[in-house]
Amino acid sequence: MILSIIILILFLAFFVLASARYIGRNGTVLIILVTNLVALSFIILNILFFSSSLFSSILFSPFAQNFTFFYFEWGFLLDAISILFLFIIVFITTAVLFFASSYMYADVRFCFFISFLQFFMFFMLLLVLSDNLIQLFVGWEGVGVISFILINFWYLRLEANKGALKALVFNRIGDFGYVAFFIFFLVYFQNASLTLIPYIVFNETAILSVLNVITIFMLLAVFGKSAQLFLYAWLPDAMEGPTPVSSLLHSATMVTAGVYLLLRTISFVFYSSTIILYFIIIASGITSIFCGLYALAKFDIKKIIAFSTCSQLGLMICAIAFGFGTAAFFHLYIHAFFKALLFISSGVIIHALANDQDIRKYGSTAISIPIFYLILSLGSVNIMGIFFFSGFYSKEFLLLGISSNALTLFFKSFVFISSFCTVLYSVRLFYYNTTKLPLTSRTIINNIHSLDILLIIAILFLAVPSIFMGFFIADSVIGFGLSFLFTLNVPTTFFTLELSSFSLGFLFFF
Repeated sequence: MILSIIILILFLAFFVLASARYIGRNGTVLIILVTNLVALSFIILNILFFSSSLFSSILFSPFAQNFTFFYFEWGFLLDAISILFLFIIVFITTAVLFFASSYMYADVRFCFFISFLQFFMFFMLLLVLSDNLIQLFVGWEGVGVISFILINFWYLRLEANKGALKALVFNRIGDFGYVAFFIFFLVYFQNASLTLIPYIVFNETAILSVLNVITIFMLLAVFGKSAQLFLYAWLPDAMEGPTPVSSLLHSATMVTAGVYLLLRTISFVFYSSTIILYFIIIASGITSIFCGLYALAKFDIKKIIAFSTCSQLGLMICAIAFGFGTAAFFHLYIHAFFKALLFISSGVIIHALANDQDIRKYGSTAISIPIFYLILSLGSVNIMGIFFFSGFYSKEFLLLGISSNALTLFFKSFVFISSFCTVLYSVRLFYYNTTKLPLTSRTIINNIHSLDILLIIAILFLAVPSIFMGFFIADSVIGFGLSFLFTLNVPTTFFTLELSSFSLGFLFFF
Protein backbone atom coordinates (compact mmCIF):
# COMPACT_ATOMS: atom_id res chain seq x y z
CA MET A 1 0.00 0.00 0.00
CA ILE A 2 2.79 2.44 0.91
CA LEU A 3 4.63 1.69 -2.33
CA SER A 4 1.40 2.21 -4.28
CA ILE A 5 0.89 5.64 -2.71
CA ILE A 6 4.44 6.74 -3.52
CA ILE A 7 4.20 5.56 -7.14
CA LEU A 8 0.79 7.20 -7.53
CA ILE A 9 2.10 10.55 -6.22
CA LEU A 10 5.04 10.42 -8.63
CA PHE A 11 2.83 9.42 -11.57
CA LEU A 12 0.38 12.27 -10.89
CA ALA A 13 3.20 14.82 -10.73
CA PHE A 14 4.43 13.74 -14.17
CA PHE A 15 0.88 13.47 -15.53
CA VAL A 16 -0.08 17.00 -14.48
CA LEU A 17 3.18 18.39 -15.81
CA ALA A 18 2.71 16.71 -19.20
CA SER A 19 -1.02 17.23 -19.69
CA ALA A 20 -1.62 20.62 -18.07
CA ARG A 21 -2.59 22.25 -21.37
CA TYR A 22 -5.33 19.65 -21.87
CA ILE A 23 -6.83 19.25 -18.41
CA GLY A 24 -6.55 22.94 -17.45
CA ARG A 25 -6.22 24.50 -14.01
CA ASN A 26 -9.50 23.18 -12.63
CA GLY A 27 -8.68 19.66 -13.81
CA THR A 28 -5.24 19.91 -12.20
CA VAL A 29 -6.73 21.00 -8.88
CA LEU A 30 -9.39 18.29 -8.95
CA ILE A 31 -7.05 15.41 -9.81
CA ILE A 32 -4.30 16.35 -7.37
CA LEU A 33 -6.52 17.17 -4.39
CA VAL A 34 -8.84 14.18 -4.73
CA THR A 35 -5.91 11.77 -5.07
CA ASN A 36 -4.06 13.25 -2.08
CA LEU A 37 -7.20 13.10 0.07
CA VAL A 38 -7.68 9.43 -0.83
CA ALA A 39 -4.02 8.71 0.00
CA LEU A 40 -4.37 10.60 3.29
CA SER A 41 -7.44 8.56 4.23
CA PHE A 42 -5.54 5.31 3.62
CA ILE A 43 -2.66 6.54 5.78
CA ILE A 44 -5.03 7.50 8.62
CA LEU A 45 -6.68 4.07 8.46
CA ASN A 46 -3.26 2.40 8.71
CA ILE A 47 -2.27 4.56 11.68
CA LEU A 48 -5.53 3.66 13.43
CA PHE A 49 -4.92 -0.01 12.65
CA PHE A 50 -1.39 0.10 14.05
CA SER A 51 -2.28 2.08 17.16
CA SER A 52 -5.24 -0.18 17.95
CA SER A 53 -2.74 -2.83 19.10
CA LEU A 54 -0.11 -0.93 21.06
CA PHE A 55 1.92 -4.00 21.88
CA SER A 56 1.99 -5.51 18.42
CA SER A 57 5.35 -6.18 16.84
CA ILE A 58 4.38 -4.09 13.80
CA LEU A 59 4.25 -0.89 15.84
CA PHE A 60 7.23 -1.42 18.08
CA SER A 61 9.65 -3.09 15.72
CA PRO A 62 10.84 -1.98 12.28
CA PHE A 63 8.96 -3.57 9.41
CA ALA A 64 10.52 -3.33 5.95
CA GLN A 65 9.45 -4.38 2.48
CA ASN A 66 12.67 -5.00 0.56
CA PHE A 67 13.71 -5.92 -2.94
CA THR A 68 17.25 -6.41 -4.24
CA PHE A 69 18.66 -4.00 -6.82
CA PHE A 70 22.24 -4.64 -7.95
CA TYR A 71 24.30 -4.99 -4.78
CA PHE A 72 21.98 -3.07 -2.50
CA GLU A 73 18.70 -3.95 -0.89
CA TRP A 74 16.13 -1.25 -1.58
CA GLY A 75 12.98 -1.08 0.44
CA PHE A 76 10.53 0.92 2.52
CA LEU A 77 10.82 1.01 6.27
CA LEU A 78 7.52 1.17 8.09
CA ASP A 79 7.92 1.82 11.80
CA ALA A 80 6.50 4.31 14.29
CA ILE A 81 8.69 7.24 13.16
CA SER A 82 8.21 6.75 9.43
CA ILE A 83 4.46 6.18 9.51
CA LEU A 84 3.90 9.27 11.67
CA PHE A 85 6.12 11.30 9.35
CA LEU A 86 4.17 9.85 6.42
CA PHE A 87 0.95 11.23 7.87
CA ILE A 88 2.31 14.70 8.61
CA ILE A 89 3.91 15.07 5.15
CA VAL A 90 0.79 14.08 3.22
CA PHE A 91 -1.51 16.02 5.56
CA ILE A 92 0.45 19.29 5.43
CA THR A 93 1.11 19.02 1.69
CA THR A 94 -2.59 18.48 1.02
CA ALA A 95 -3.47 21.55 3.10
CA VAL A 96 -0.82 23.61 1.27
CA LEU A 97 -2.17 22.37 -2.08
CA PHE A 98 -5.63 23.62 -1.11
CA PHE A 99 -4.06 26.96 -0.20
CA ALA A 100 -1.95 27.11 -3.39
CA SER A 101 -4.99 26.30 -5.52
CA SER A 102 -6.56 29.49 -4.25
CA TYR A 103 -3.47 31.64 -3.76
CA MET A 104 -1.65 30.85 -7.03
CA TYR A 105 -4.63 30.19 -9.32
CA ALA A 106 -4.10 33.33 -11.42
CA ASP A 107 -0.42 32.58 -12.10
CA VAL A 108 0.32 31.61 -15.71
CA ARG A 109 2.50 28.68 -14.55
CA PHE A 110 -0.03 27.41 -12.03
CA CYS A 111 -0.06 23.77 -13.25
CA PHE A 112 3.75 23.65 -13.26
CA PHE A 113 3.76 24.94 -9.67
CA ILE A 114 1.21 22.38 -8.45
CA SER A 115 3.02 19.48 -10.11
CA PHE A 116 6.33 20.42 -8.48
CA LEU A 117 4.68 20.64 -5.06
CA GLN A 118 3.67 17.04 -5.74
CA PHE A 119 7.28 16.17 -6.65
CA PHE A 120 8.35 17.80 -3.39
CA MET A 121 6.04 15.53 -1.43
CA PHE A 122 7.22 12.44 -3.34
CA PHE A 123 10.91 12.99 -2.55
CA MET A 124 10.18 13.74 1.10
CA LEU A 125 8.15 10.53 1.38
CA LEU A 126 11.00 8.63 -0.26
CA LEU A 127 13.38 10.14 2.30
CA VAL A 128 11.42 9.21 5.42
CA LEU A 129 10.36 5.76 4.23
CA SER A 130 13.80 4.64 3.06
CA ASP A 131 15.34 1.71 4.89
CA ASN A 132 18.92 2.42 3.78
CA LEU A 133 21.23 5.40 3.43
CA ILE A 134 21.50 5.20 -0.38
CA GLN A 135 17.77 5.40 -0.95
CA LEU A 136 17.52 8.11 1.69
CA PHE A 137 20.14 10.10 -0.24
CA VAL A 138 17.92 10.06 -3.35
CA GLY A 139 15.13 11.69 -1.34
CA TRP A 140 17.65 13.98 0.38
CA GLU A 141 18.93 15.31 -2.97
CA GLY A 142 15.44 15.34 -4.46
CA VAL A 143 14.00 17.77 -1.91
CA GLY A 144 17.07 19.97 -2.39
CA VAL A 145 16.67 20.18 -6.17
CA ILE A 146 12.90 20.70 -6.07
CA SER A 147 13.29 23.39 -3.41
CA PHE A 148 15.72 25.23 -5.72
CA ILE A 149 13.16 25.11 -8.55
CA LEU A 150 10.27 26.26 -6.35
CA ILE A 151 12.18 29.05 -4.56
CA ASN A 152 13.22 30.29 -8.02
CA PHE A 153 9.66 29.89 -9.37
CA TRP A 154 9.47 33.61 -10.20
CA TYR A 155 12.82 33.36 -11.97
CA LEU A 156 12.63 36.87 -13.49
CA ARG A 157 13.13 38.37 -10.02
CA LEU A 158 16.75 38.88 -9.05
CA GLU A 159 16.09 38.27 -5.34
CA ALA A 160 14.45 34.92 -6.14
CA ASN A 161 17.54 33.90 -8.15
CA LYS A 162 19.83 34.86 -5.27
CA GLY A 163 17.70 33.05 -2.67
CA ALA A 164 17.52 29.86 -4.74
CA LEU A 165 21.27 29.86 -5.45
CA LYS A 166 22.08 30.44 -1.78
CA ALA A 167 19.81 27.55 -0.79
CA LEU A 168 21.55 25.34 -3.37
CA VAL A 169 25.08 26.26 -2.25
CA PHE A 170 24.44 25.90 1.49
CA ASN A 171 22.67 22.58 0.96
CA ARG A 172 25.67 21.32 -1.03
CA ILE A 173 27.73 21.78 2.14
CA GLY A 174 25.28 19.59 4.00
CA ASP A 175 25.29 17.10 1.11
CA PHE A 176 29.07 16.82 1.35
CA GLY A 177 28.64 15.93 5.02
CA TYR A 178 26.03 13.30 4.14
CA VAL A 179 28.19 11.68 1.43
CA ALA A 180 31.23 11.57 3.75
CA PHE A 181 29.05 10.17 6.57
CA PHE A 182 27.68 7.49 4.26
CA ILE A 183 31.12 6.48 2.93
CA PHE A 184 32.60 6.11 6.43
CA PHE A 185 29.50 4.22 7.59
CA LEU A 186 29.61 1.84 4.62
CA VAL A 187 33.34 1.15 4.94
CA TYR A 188 33.26 0.66 8.71
CA PHE A 189 30.03 -1.35 9.05
CA GLN A 190 29.87 -2.98 5.58
CA ASN A 191 26.18 -2.14 5.50
CA ALA A 192 23.93 0.75 4.49
CA SER A 193 20.79 -0.29 6.36
CA LEU A 194 19.06 2.19 8.67
CA THR A 195 17.57 -0.69 10.65
CA LEU A 196 21.09 -1.59 11.76
CA ILE A 197 21.81 1.74 13.45
CA PRO A 198 19.63 1.47 16.60
CA TYR A 199 21.18 -1.89 17.46
CA ILE A 200 24.82 -0.87 17.13
CA VAL A 201 26.60 -1.13 20.46
CA PHE A 202 30.03 0.44 20.59
CA ASN A 203 32.16 -1.41 23.07
CA GLU A 204 35.76 -0.88 24.09
CA THR A 205 37.06 -2.66 21.00
CA ALA A 206 35.33 -0.22 18.66
CA ILE A 207 37.44 2.46 17.03
CA LEU A 208 36.03 5.51 18.77
CA SER A 209 37.94 7.94 16.56
CA VAL A 210 36.10 6.55 13.50
CA LEU A 211 32.82 6.90 15.36
CA ASN A 212 33.60 10.55 16.11
CA VAL A 213 34.42 11.24 12.45
CA ILE A 214 31.16 9.59 11.36
CA THR A 215 29.22 11.68 13.88
CA ILE A 216 30.88 14.96 12.80
CA PHE A 217 30.03 14.42 9.13
CA MET A 218 26.50 13.36 10.04
CA LEU A 219 26.08 16.58 12.05
CA LEU A 220 27.33 18.62 9.07
CA ALA A 221 24.56 17.05 6.98
CA VAL A 222 21.97 17.74 9.69
CA PHE A 223 23.08 21.34 10.21
CA GLY A 224 23.09 22.02 6.47
CA LYS A 225 19.58 20.72 5.84
CA SER A 226 18.02 22.03 9.05
CA ALA A 227 19.74 25.46 8.82
CA GLN A 228 21.82 25.44 11.99
CA LEU A 229 24.91 27.38 13.08
CA PHE A 230 26.54 29.27 10.17
CA LEU A 231 24.44 27.32 7.63
CA TYR A 232 21.18 29.04 8.60
CA ALA A 233 21.60 31.94 6.13
CA TRP A 234 19.82 30.27 3.21
CA LEU A 235 16.50 29.78 4.98
CA PRO A 236 15.37 33.44 5.34
CA ASP A 237 16.40 34.19 1.72
CA ALA A 238 14.28 31.25 0.59
CA MET A 239 11.27 33.44 1.43
CA GLU A 240 11.59 34.98 -2.04
CA GLY A 241 9.65 31.99 -3.34
CA PRO A 242 5.83 31.83 -3.33
CA THR A 243 4.24 31.61 0.12
CA PRO A 244 2.92 28.01 -0.38
CA VAL A 245 6.55 26.94 -0.94
CA SER A 246 7.62 28.68 2.28
CA SER A 247 4.77 27.01 4.13
CA LEU A 248 5.71 23.53 2.93
CA LEU A 249 9.47 24.08 3.20
CA HIS A 250 9.31 25.16 6.85
CA SER A 251 6.76 22.72 8.21
CA ALA A 252 6.73 19.19 6.80
CA THR A 253 9.57 18.91 4.27
CA MET A 254 13.16 20.08 3.61
CA VAL A 255 14.21 21.55 6.99
CA THR A 256 12.70 18.64 8.93
CA ALA A 257 14.90 16.21 6.95
CA GLY A 258 17.94 17.10 9.05
CA VAL A 259 16.11 16.48 12.33
CA TYR A 260 14.76 13.22 10.91
CA LEU A 261 18.27 12.01 10.04
CA LEU A 262 19.47 12.93 13.53
CA LEU A 263 16.60 10.95 15.09
CA ARG A 264 17.49 7.94 12.94
CA THR A 265 21.19 8.16 13.86
CA ILE A 266 20.70 9.25 17.46
CA SER A 267 22.87 6.40 18.80
CA PHE A 268 25.98 7.92 17.18
CA VAL A 269 25.48 11.10 19.18
CA PHE A 270 25.36 9.36 22.55
CA TYR A 271 28.09 6.80 21.92
CA SER A 272 30.54 9.39 20.57
CA SER A 273 32.67 11.66 22.75
CA THR A 274 31.13 13.98 25.33
CA ILE A 275 32.72 16.96 23.56
CA ILE A 276 30.59 16.32 20.46
CA LEU A 277 27.48 16.11 22.62
CA TYR A 278 28.31 19.46 24.24
CA PHE A 279 29.06 20.92 20.81
CA ILE A 280 25.57 19.99 19.55
CA ILE A 281 23.91 21.62 22.57
CA ILE A 282 25.97 24.82 22.28
CA ALA A 283 25.75 25.08 18.46
CA SER A 284 22.00 24.46 18.25
CA GLY A 285 21.37 26.59 21.35
CA ILE A 286 23.30 29.56 19.95
CA THR A 287 21.49 29.19 16.62
CA SER A 288 18.15 29.14 18.39
CA ILE A 289 18.96 32.28 20.42
CA PHE A 290 20.45 34.31 17.57
CA CYS A 291 17.67 33.42 15.14
CA GLY A 292 15.18 34.51 17.80
CA LEU A 293 17.06 37.80 18.14
CA TYR A 294 17.11 38.21 14.34
CA ALA A 295 13.33 37.71 14.32
CA LEU A 296 13.11 40.55 16.86
CA ALA A 297 15.07 42.86 14.54
CA LYS A 298 13.31 42.08 11.23
CA PHE A 299 10.27 43.85 9.77
CA ASP A 300 9.57 41.45 6.89
CA ILE A 301 6.74 39.24 8.18
CA LYS A 302 7.86 36.15 6.21
CA LYS A 303 11.47 36.49 7.38
CA ILE A 304 10.30 36.80 10.98
CA ILE A 305 8.50 33.46 10.64
CA ALA A 306 11.52 31.99 8.80
CA PHE A 307 13.91 32.90 11.62
CA SER A 308 11.33 31.46 14.00
CA THR A 309 11.68 28.13 12.18
CA CYS A 310 15.48 28.19 12.60
CA SER A 311 15.01 28.91 16.29
CA GLN A 312 12.54 26.06 16.81
CA LEU A 313 14.72 23.60 14.90
CA GLY A 314 17.58 24.57 17.22
CA LEU A 315 15.37 23.73 20.19
CA MET A 316 14.56 20.31 18.74
CA ILE A 317 18.20 19.43 18.06
CA CYS A 318 19.13 20.68 21.52
CA ALA A 319 16.48 18.41 23.05
CA ILE A 320 17.86 15.42 21.13
CA ALA A 321 21.35 16.15 22.49
CA PHE A 322 19.92 16.32 26.01
CA GLY A 323 18.54 12.81 25.48
CA PHE A 324 14.90 13.69 24.84
CA GLY A 325 14.36 12.55 21.27
CA THR A 326 10.71 11.83 21.99
CA ALA A 327 10.12 15.44 23.06
CA ALA A 328 11.92 16.74 19.96
CA PHE A 329 9.86 14.48 17.71
CA PHE A 330 6.63 15.54 19.42
CA HIS A 331 7.47 19.24 19.03
CA LEU A 332 8.47 18.71 15.39
CA TYR A 333 5.12 17.04 14.79
CA ILE A 334 2.99 19.76 16.37
CA HIS A 335 5.22 22.53 14.98
CA ALA A 336 4.35 21.49 11.41
CA PHE A 337 0.68 22.40 11.87
CA PHE A 338 1.00 25.87 13.32
CA LYS A 339 4.04 26.86 11.24
CA ALA A 340 2.15 26.08 8.02
CA LEU A 341 -0.77 28.06 9.45
CA LEU A 342 1.49 31.05 10.16
CA PHE A 343 2.74 31.14 6.59
CA ILE A 344 -0.75 30.78 5.10
CA SER A 345 -2.08 33.66 7.21
CA SER A 346 0.94 35.85 6.44
CA GLY A 347 0.59 35.14 2.71
CA VAL A 348 -3.05 36.18 2.65
CA ILE A 349 -2.30 39.31 4.72
CA ILE A 350 0.52 40.23 2.30
CA HIS A 351 -1.90 39.92 -0.63
CA ALA A 352 -4.50 41.96 1.22
CA LEU A 353 -2.02 44.75 1.92
CA ALA A 354 -0.91 45.29 -1.68
CA ASN A 355 1.94 42.72 -1.46
CA ASP A 356 3.72 44.70 1.25
CA GLN A 357 5.66 42.54 3.72
CA ASP A 358 6.81 45.35 6.05
CA ILE A 359 4.89 44.96 9.30
CA ARG A 360 5.49 48.66 10.13
CA LYS A 361 3.05 49.58 7.35
CA TYR A 362 0.29 47.23 8.40
CA GLY A 363 -1.59 49.23 10.97
CA SER A 364 -4.30 47.38 12.79
CA THR A 365 -5.05 44.23 10.79
CA ALA A 366 -7.15 43.13 13.77
CA ILE A 367 -9.74 45.65 12.56
CA SER A 368 -9.17 45.63 8.80
CA ILE A 369 -8.71 41.86 8.26
CA PRO A 370 -10.01 40.25 11.46
CA ILE A 371 -10.31 36.67 10.16
CA PHE A 372 -6.73 36.39 8.99
CA TYR A 373 -5.50 38.27 12.04
CA LEU A 374 -7.11 35.58 14.21
CA ILE A 375 -5.42 32.87 12.15
CA LEU A 376 -2.05 34.59 12.55
CA SER A 377 -2.74 34.92 16.28
CA LEU A 378 -3.56 31.20 16.53
CA GLY A 379 -0.18 30.29 15.07
CA SER A 380 1.57 32.79 17.35
CA VAL A 381 0.01 31.54 20.59
CA ASN A 382 0.99 28.01 19.61
CA ILE A 383 4.62 28.90 19.09
CA MET A 384 4.61 30.78 22.42
CA GLY A 385 3.29 27.69 24.18
CA ILE A 386 0.10 29.22 25.59
CA PHE A 387 -1.98 26.79 27.61
CA PHE A 388 -4.81 24.81 25.93
CA PHE A 389 -3.24 25.07 22.45
CA SER A 390 -1.27 22.26 20.82
CA GLY A 391 2.05 24.10 20.99
CA PHE A 392 1.80 24.17 24.78
CA TYR A 393 1.89 20.39 25.15
CA SER A 394 4.85 19.81 22.85
CA LYS A 395 6.91 22.78 24.00
CA GLU A 396 6.33 22.18 27.69
CA PHE A 397 7.28 18.52 27.37
CA LEU A 398 10.50 19.65 25.70
CA LEU A 399 11.28 22.39 28.24
CA LEU A 400 10.44 20.35 31.31
CA GLY A 401 12.52 17.45 30.03
CA ILE A 402 15.57 19.62 29.48
CA SER A 403 15.15 21.39 32.83
CA SER A 404 15.26 18.03 34.66
CA ASN A 405 18.47 16.93 32.93
CA ALA A 406 21.59 16.50 35.03
CA LEU A 407 23.68 18.85 32.90
CA THR A 408 24.64 22.23 34.33
CA LEU A 409 22.53 25.36 34.09
CA PHE A 410 24.93 26.77 31.48
CA PHE A 411 23.73 24.27 28.87
CA LYS A 412 20.08 24.56 29.86
CA SER A 413 20.21 28.37 29.64
CA PHE A 414 20.40 28.24 25.83
CA VAL A 415 16.95 26.67 25.67
CA PHE A 416 15.38 29.01 28.23
CA ILE A 417 16.77 32.17 26.59
CA SER A 418 15.60 30.95 23.19
CA SER A 419 12.09 30.32 24.56
CA PHE A 420 12.08 33.82 26.02
CA CYS A 421 12.99 35.24 22.58
CA THR A 422 10.12 33.25 21.07
CA VAL A 423 7.66 35.04 23.33
CA LEU A 424 9.22 38.43 22.58
CA TYR A 425 9.02 38.25 18.78
CA SER A 426 5.51 36.79 18.95
CA VAL A 427 4.37 39.66 21.19
CA ARG A 428 6.09 42.09 18.80
CA LEU A 429 4.13 40.60 15.89
CA PHE A 430 0.92 41.08 17.89
CA TYR A 431 1.89 44.68 18.58
CA TYR A 432 2.47 45.65 14.96
CA ASN A 433 -0.73 43.93 13.83
CA THR A 434 -2.95 45.20 16.64
CA THR A 435 -2.08 48.65 17.97
CA LYS A 436 0.83 49.94 15.91
CA LEU A 437 -0.09 52.81 13.58
CA PRO A 438 1.23 52.53 10.01
CA LEU A 439 4.12 54.69 8.82
CA THR A 440 1.93 56.14 6.07
CA SER A 441 -1.12 58.29 6.76
CA ARG A 442 -3.49 55.66 5.40
CA THR A 443 -3.68 51.89 5.52
CA ILE A 444 -2.83 50.53 2.08
CA ILE A 445 -5.48 47.84 1.96
CA ASN A 446 -6.64 46.81 -1.49
CA ASN A 447 -7.09 43.62 -3.41
CA ILE A 448 -8.22 41.73 -0.29
CA HIS A 449 -8.02 38.03 -1.02
CA SER A 450 -11.41 36.41 -1.35
CA LEU A 451 -12.17 33.83 1.30
CA ASP A 452 -13.05 31.04 -1.13
CA ILE A 453 -13.86 27.44 -0.25
CA LEU A 454 -10.34 26.13 -0.97
CA LEU A 455 -8.76 28.67 1.37
CA ILE A 456 -11.31 27.87 4.09
CA ILE A 457 -10.51 24.14 3.79
CA ALA A 458 -6.76 24.83 4.01
CA ILE A 459 -7.26 26.96 7.13
CA LEU A 460 -9.49 24.35 8.79
CA PHE A 461 -7.01 21.59 7.91
CA LEU A 462 -4.35 23.37 9.94
CA ALA A 463 -6.32 25.36 12.53
CA VAL A 464 -8.17 22.38 14.04
CA PRO A 465 -4.97 20.35 14.76
CA SER A 466 -3.25 23.53 16.02
CA ILE A 467 -5.94 23.77 18.69
CA PHE A 468 -6.79 20.16 19.54
CA MET A 469 -4.00 17.84 18.34
CA GLY A 470 -1.73 18.41 21.35
CA PHE A 471 -4.57 17.73 23.79
CA PHE A 472 -5.62 14.48 22.14
CA ILE A 473 -2.18 12.92 21.67
CA ALA A 474 -0.38 14.34 24.74
CA ASP A 475 -1.34 11.37 26.92
CA SER A 476 0.01 8.85 24.43
CA VAL A 477 3.26 10.81 24.08
CA ILE A 478 3.86 11.99 27.65
CA GLY A 479 2.14 9.24 29.62
CA PHE A 480 3.20 6.30 27.48
CA GLY A 481 6.45 7.99 26.53
CA LEU A 482 6.69 6.74 22.94
CA SER A 483 9.75 4.86 24.13
CA PHE A 484 9.45 2.54 21.14
CA LEU A 485 10.53 5.40 18.86
CA PHE A 486 14.16 5.24 19.87
CA THR A 487 15.89 1.97 20.62
CA LEU A 488 18.70 3.38 22.73
CA ASN A 489 19.91 2.78 26.25
CA VAL A 490 19.61 6.40 27.35
CA PRO A 491 17.82 7.25 30.61
CA THR A 492 14.39 8.74 29.95
CA THR A 493 12.28 10.74 32.37
CA PHE A 494 8.54 11.20 32.03
CA PHE A 495 6.66 14.29 33.16
CA THR A 496 3.24 15.68 33.86
CA LEU A 497 2.31 19.14 32.61
CA GLU A 498 1.82 21.80 35.25
CA LEU A 499 0.12 25.19 35.10
CA SER A 500 3.23 26.81 36.55
CA SER A 501 5.30 25.81 33.53
CA PHE A 502 7.82 27.98 31.75
CA SER A 503 5.88 29.46 28.84
CA LEU A 504 2.75 30.02 30.91
CA GLY A 505 4.78 32.16 33.25
CA PHE A 506 5.60 34.45 30.34
CA LEU A 507 1.86 34.73 29.56
CA PHE A 508 1.19 36.17 33.00
CA PHE A 509 4.33 38.32 32.76
CA PHE A 510 3.12 40.05 29.62
